[in-house]
Amino acid sequence: MIDSHVHIDAKAYQEMAGGVERVLLNAANAGVKRFIAPALHLDSHTQLCTIEEKFPQVFPAVGVHPHEASAERSEGLHQALEERLDQARVPILGETGLEGHYDFVPMQTQLESLRIHLDVAKSTGVPIILHCRQTEELLYQELKTYNLPAAGVVHCFTGTWEWAQKFLELGFYIGLTGIVTFRKADDVHEVARQIPLERLLVETDGPYLAPIPFRGKTNMPEYIPHIVNRVAELRESSPDAIGRCTARNTADIFRLPN
Repeated sequence: MIDSHVHIDAKAYQEMAGGVERVLLNAANAGVKRFIAPALHLDSHTQLCTIEEKFPQVFPAVGVHPHEASAERSEGLHQALEERLDQARVPILGETGLEGHYDFVPMQTQLESLRIHLDVAKSTGVPIILHCRQTEELLYQELKTYNLPAAGVVHCFTGTWEWAQKFLELGFYIGLTGIVTFRKADDVHEVARQIPLERLLVETDGPYLAPIPFRGKTNMPEYIPHIVNRVAELRESSPDAIGRCTARNTADIFRLPN
């Protein structure tokens, strides 16, 4: 299995006994062998690249999270993203996108940062990881404008099946987190049932959003099987089939080496 979205440079992992090495070892023992690690900002990406040097099963993405967007961080960002993608073993953009629940960053500032990432995705053909929380309409309209040449993923999807279909029509994949294990997550359950399996990714979004029975605790990549099992239950499928297919999808979209 692959964790398609984990913030492996998070302080919560660094401060655990055994640190990142123990986190990745525990995940491997649970059958989770590779990890897509989106950056929160450029300093985060630098730290992720340091982790990648020691743990090649980690694949960093470069970007500025909407919570971290600012006019200062957008200055020179286009060139910085291109340069880092040129140097990457596996070039991936993200995490970028739009956040509508928290008002940490004005929406116009988020849009300006998102558009820089989309410009780079358009010019380079690199896959992109998108954050979308209560901003489906706004993000959808931006993506329609760009008509990106490569696939991307709308990660931690919490919208309706109707919105999922719209993003699928644009060529995007959908990432599901531990929220799929929550009892009242009806929209996410419906997406898990309806989405074509070849367009589905699974992720922890760790250290956040731990699945049942770990809800409220630090989320670990080793918990991916809990997400896979719940998706399999909702689809009346086998965990093995879901795990293998979502791993293949992740490898395909991000062009991971065999």
